[in-house]
Order: sequence, then C-alpha cells, then structure tokens
Amino acid sequence: MRDGAAQGGARWVRATDGGPYLFKRSFSTLDHDDLSQRAKAARILVVLICKHEFDARYQKSEDKLYIAQLYFPLIGQILDEMPMFYNLNAVEKREVLVVILQIIRNLDDMTLIKAWQQRVA
Repeated sequence: MRDGAAQGGARWVRATDGGPYLFKRSFSTLDHDDLSQRAKAARILVVLICKHEFDARYQKSEDKLYIAQLYFPLIGQILDEMPMFYNLNAVEKREVLVVILQIIRNLDDMTLIKAWQQRVA
C-alpha cells in the first residue's frame, strides 16, 4: 500500500476516487451539441487535473503516480472517441491534450510500457 494512502486513509481515497468519475462525466459532455456545455466540460477536465497536481497533500512522486494511474484508463476512452475529439474547437482540443499530457507526465515507465504492449498486441 502506498504511504500517502496509508497515512491519509479513507479520506485520501474519497478525495481522489471522485476525480475519475467527474472526468468521465465531463468527457462525455464534450460530445454535447451545446457549445457552452462543451467549453465548461473541457475546462473542468483541466481544473480537476490541476487541483490534483498542485494540491500540497499529493506532492510526493508516489502520490502523483497513484493519481495518474487512476486517470490513465480514461486516456483510452479519449482515444476511442477520436471522431468526437475532431469536432471540438481549438481551445477544447488544447485543454483535452493538456489533461492527457499531464496524466502521462506522472506515470512511471512500467505503466506506459505495459499499456503500449497491450495496445499493440
């Protein structure tokens, strides 16, 4: 068990497990016809990742890795929905790409290698 999770206990788990749920909901809103809803959804994705990134409680590399691993499966969802991604405007695309890069930035090499091997195979 990670040190941060052991020290923070259930509070830490509650604080981070809601993030992927909000991420999924916000991502699904990017396919909405209402442009203002899409813009809000893209902004929520960035804010959510930034809150985790700059939260003083999660500055250890193992905490950042754990959070990135929580969000990492959602990158597959983004890749599976590429036609929707092409329909976004430039600002929305940039925000989604920032989120993807931020998640990948905090992953370890083994997670990336394993994902690459599974995706290619």
